[in-house]
Amino acid sequence: MKFLFAYVLLFLALTVGQVWLAHERGATNIDGTTYALLDDDIVISHTYAHQLVEGRGLVLNEGDRVEGFSNPAWLLLAMVPSELAGVSIQHLGWFIWTLNAMLAALITILLLLLPSWMEGKGWRPTVAGGSMALLFATFGTHAFYSWAGYSVYLQGLLLLVITVTIRRGGWAFYGAMALYPLVHAMVLPIWGTLGLVRLFLTRKDGWRPVFLIAATALPLAFYVVFRLWYYGDILPNTYYLKSGGIADWDRGITYLVENGQWIAPTLLLVLFGMVKAWGMAWPLLVGTALYFIVLTKVGGDHFPGGRFILPVLPAYMVVAAVGLSRLARTRFTEYAVATIVAAQLLVSVYSHIDVWPRWMRSATAYHVEHIRLGEDIVERTKSLDDEVRVALFSLGYTSYVLKTAEGHVRYPVVDMLGKADLHIARTSPKQWRRVAHQKSDPDYVLTQRQPHFIECPVSPELLDDLDALHRHEHTEAGYTSELARQESFVSTFEHVGYDVSSFLYRRQADRVARAAP
Repeated sequence: MKFLFAYVLLFLALTVGQVWLAHERGATNIDGTTYALLDDDIVISHTYAHQLVEGRGLVLNEGDRVEGFSNPAWLLLAMVPSELAGVSIQHLGWFIWTLNAMLAALITILLLLLPSWMEGKGWRPTVAGGSMALLFATFGTHAFYSWAGYSVYLQGLLLLVITVTIRRGGWAFYGAMALYPLVHAMVLPIWGTLGLVRLFLTRKDGWRPVFLIAATALPLAFYVVFRLWYYGDILPNTYYLKSGGIADWDRGITYLVENGQWIAPTLLLVLFGMVKAWGMAWPLLVGTALYFIVLTKVGGDHFPGGRFILPVLPAYMVVAAVGLSRLARTRFTEYAVATIVAAQLLVSVYSHIDVWPRWMRSATAYHVEHIRLGEDIVERTKSLDDEVRVALFSLGYTSYVLKTAEGHVRYPVVDMLGKADLHIARTSPKQWRRVAHQKSDPDYVLTQRQPHFIECPVSPELLDDLDALHRHEHTEAGYTSELARQESFVSTFEHVGYDVSSFLYRRQADRVARAAP
């Protein structure tokens, strides 16, 4: 391929640029030390990876087999290596930052070159492909996902490969299909549907395509057998937490609309392009239809920037680039496409400059608070030689600090929002709450799990204001007030976190109960 050196330089430049963006958005100073942060939720998977590397099993708590993650392939590919290398919590983000940056750079270059290849014209850049590559590289959502640590770019790359090779087959198609369902459980509807589409497209080719598609299911089948043996269930605990008994269609539609508005010009281009490339577009549309139905049913997601929208965009964009290349080149079409591209660039620049910096300030403060929360608990208990149970709403950084602490103290963690708790994940959802935060059972936590320390972001001054707590309990984050309203919480725990963490309460047997209203 001509200009290979130029594409290598472009790949390196894009990688360095995204790592720089990750550093700008995800690095922060805590007590004179720079931390390369990941998002708190993905650190739960990192804690599982740490436990595995330490020989305690693929668990959050030793001896308590609960699959509190949805991304087994990403955990093994992106987190286990850094744990094996002994990377400290301060530098936890660098490996995943770099890996995600490389994946995003590869997607960008493929968007540039694949449209020509899909038309049988070899690997060369096109104007339409270049436009899509430019739009993808500048999306405002990279301000979060460049550093957060989620598998969105690996999902996007695999779906892109599957989309462009679904008619041809080959090792790239079958390899991507084999890995895809293990990257994140949410993509299973796409994987299954695209497998059926491939069988439909090759229905006249005998049994060979059937055997090959069946072979792509083997990695998933092996993992399901492992899950059944190790965790005692055919489904991950996260399924019961986020999907069991939940039908939140209105919020799901709102999720799609709110996140779609930031890429509306790109979606308009995609619509125009796919009309002219219908033969390539319909397998992708069929393949993702069930995915979007499931996504809407569960209410979308509570993370910003469309965590479940970004991974499907590259596939749609590459098909649309083929269609745009087929448009009649008139002055009107050229001006129209240029105007839409310019509109998307303006939206992306605005979100980079104004929207994401404001969101990031609160996110950074949240992560710092929970790193300090873990350090505070370790400092208070380091002289003990015993087990200290800790109940948390934010399971990521605090549990990671506890599990990696030196000394003889063991810190079993209670997940009060159910991701790593079998009982809570199977309770009835409280539909008014934030997506994936709709299940809780504070009475079970207090009476059966009996933690020594508990995270509750309600100040002691508010514990007696039952009316305010009751009102807040019926909001999106009402699980905190639900805990604070428990008589057993007020009578048993005292606030001890003024010095470091304002969220920490400690069990005290002689606490005085709340006065009757």
